[in-house]
Amino acid sequence: MCDETLTLREACAKAGTPYSTVMKWKDSYPEFEQEILNARAAVADGLYQDIRRIEGELEQCRYDAKGELLGGMAPDVARTLINSKQWAITKFGPKDWGERKFIEGNVNGSVKVEHTKKLDISTLTGEQLDVLEEVLKATVLQLGAPKEEGAGG
Repeated sequence: MCDETLTLREACAKAGTPYSTVMKWKDSYPEFEQEILNARAAVADGLYQDIRRIEGELEQCRYDAKGELLGGMAPDVARTLINSKQWAITKFGPKDWGERKFIEGNVNGSVKVEHTKKLDISTLTGEQLDVLEEVLKATVLQLGAPKEEGAGG
């Protein structure tokens, strides 16, 4: 997988191993599943290196007076390759390269949520607390209200 940036299915076909067998191994052996994850991360790193190489070729792009490419890679080709590799990176290495945020929990499924910003209401006056309470009630009611279909109701 790593050396040729292959998908797991492609690597199975190249090795002559049925994909279903590899999936059974993955489900049966956690250490094997971890190796697959490591390989996917390595593939994502390889794709990133490909992007850097393409950027280097793009920097070498030169045209003659007629507009003919003399060297390097044409920008439209480079853009297409880079976009494709960027997409693949997010699929092979979502934890490191994806836009999603992951929550890591332990085996029993408990998740600890930590809020980074907390509202300190200890310094608010009674009037300010009343206003805050009304705003919160309105927000809760609005969130629970059925959504209107179409413009204007």
